[in-house]
Amino acid sequence: MRIGTWNMQGRWSPAHAALIAAADCEVWLLTEVHRDLDLGAPPMRSEAMKGTKARAWAAVWSRLPMAEVPAPHPAAAAARAGDLLFVSCVLPWRGARDTWPGGGANTAGRTREALDALRPLLLEAPGRTVWGGDWNHALHEREHTGSIEGRTAIMALLAEAAMTAPTQHAPHALPEILSIDHIAVPAAWRHRPAERIVAIGDDGRRLSDHDAYAVDVTVPEPAPAG
Repeated sequence: MRIGTWNMQGRWSPAHAALIAAADCEVWLLTEVHRDLDLGAPPMRSEAMKGTKARAWAAVWSRLPMAEVPAPHPAAAAARAGDLLFVSCVLPWRGARDTWPGGGANTAGRTREALDALRPLLLEAPGRTVWGGDWNHALHEREHTGSIEGRTAIMALLAEAAMTAPTQHAPHALPEILSIDHIAVPAAWRHRPAERIVAIGDDGRRLSDHDAYAVDVTVPEPAPAG
């Protein structure tokens, strides 16, 4: 299975559709998703971002038949495809403040509050959950957008859920920092290194300030019941 993530910054055009088609992912964990996004089947969307009805915080799309799952946070979307659970979300960034749909006195507090809301869902289907989106935190080295305390909380939840993020060492679109957009899969799954997909159209213009990322995984058969 090939899984992608991309913060689209609320934009949609034929060039965006072309990038997504060329990436050839079976599942997309998208963030800042324009209402006109059309991939042939509707995605499962989060609530709208504050101040606009034109974009959702997050969305899950798949070629597989999906059933929507109620998301435990306004900046998250979730869906099931068979016994697999897919969760896409945005996590807080520095300066979010009034634009962020949650509590917390600072970036670290807002991040911990969002993770606490997501935790029960992420632990619901051990070994069968994929979680991704724009986490606004690098997981190693320099922290450009989030907080070290927030990073620590994210890493603790990944460990608790027995998940790993193949994107954790992927480069950011900006030089000398690592990606803040992530895909996490069960640690027991085999996966290839994350692929960075540079978000530049044929005209040389950026389609988003964020690059897209894709990970190829081998999904094991579910354990037999009983």
